[in-house]
Amino acid sequence: MHNYSIINYDAKYQKDILKLWNDEVGFIFPISEIMFNQKVNNCKYFKKEASFIALDKDDSVLGFILGKAFDNNPIIEKYYNKGWISLIYISRKVRKNGIGSKLLENCENKLRDLGVTSISIGSDIHNFFPGIPNDFDNLSNSFFRKRGYVINVYTHDLIRKLTKEDMVKYQDYNNNQYIEEYYDENLGKVCKRVIDVELRYAKKTDQEELLDFFKRCFYGRWYDECLEYFQNNQIRKEYLLALVKGKIVGFLRVNNQLIDEISYNINWKDRFNKLVGIGPLGVDIEYRCHGIAKMLLYYSISDSAKNGYSDAMIDWTGLVTYYQRFGYEVWKCYHYASKNL
Repeated sequence: MHNYSIINYDAKYQKDILKLWNDEVGFIFPISEIMFNQKVNNCKYFKKEASFIALDKDDSVLGFILGKAFDNNPIIEKYYNKGWISLIYISRKVRKNGIGSKLLENCENKLRDLGVTSISIGSDIHNFFPGIPNDFDNLSNSFFRKRGYVINVYTHDLIRKLTKEDMVKYQDYNNNQYIEEYYDENLGKVCKRVIDVELRYAKKTDQEELLDFFKRCFYGRWYDECLEYFQNNQIRKEYLLALVKGKIVGFLRVNNQLIDEISYNINWKDRFNKLVGIGPLGVDIEYRCHGIAKMLLYYSISDSAKNGYSDAMIDWTGLVTYYQRFGYEVWKCYHYASKNL
């Protein structure tokens, strides 16, 4: 039986935590200090009191667990009383000594004290992972199942190589137009007309209208992320908009590393030459089935290729067959996992 002690999270062990992680799994999922600070130390949902470190006799880090809890902001009502295990890892050399069980038990108890009634593995705000990575050979799934977690369906990260041909191949999909049917009262019949769709990146002056669009069509986490974006960043080329007659009817987030924030779909950018993150994507329900989502996706492929990006990633999606039409394929798989306290 390995002797160890457990303490509350202390940032002075951050380098040791990162060394443990990167030495053992960093070749798959490399985590930098900048990423760790953004998603842990500087994240308002991170709870130091619900996060723990397991130490060896020589004060070296054997394992850790990082907990988060939602602040019950009414913008994301479905997250009320929600908690997350953002990251958990036990060194290979000391597994099956009860360390993981004790870390998890401590974290759950403290999250319960904070009013949390349900916990998810990953999928937190400013997350590392959307769920349990399949790369961990189902060891994690078995561990959590035994401790009352329900392991649900897969979600995926998708990847697409960008080529020189992409610079022009998708530049003007369908001339950024669609055909609309309408009833002409004067003629007394259904007629057709061409509707132009303008595609451009959001500017600072679009803030109010874009937030209104999210409030109307996608209120929740996407609205909250957009609000945070305008508050914390210079506005460059991140929100690609689709407009009809000057009205925002769709969007595609393009995380192109022009801002300091490391968004979910560029978490693993160090694995690639120059990665762009694509998504989320959404179209006003009144304007769907007109190819607007395709226009946004094709534009992002063309524009990213022209700007020298080598690969495009779409993270955290179950729409594999849909995105395969645009040349994306599965890169990583994750299992959703949750538990009611």
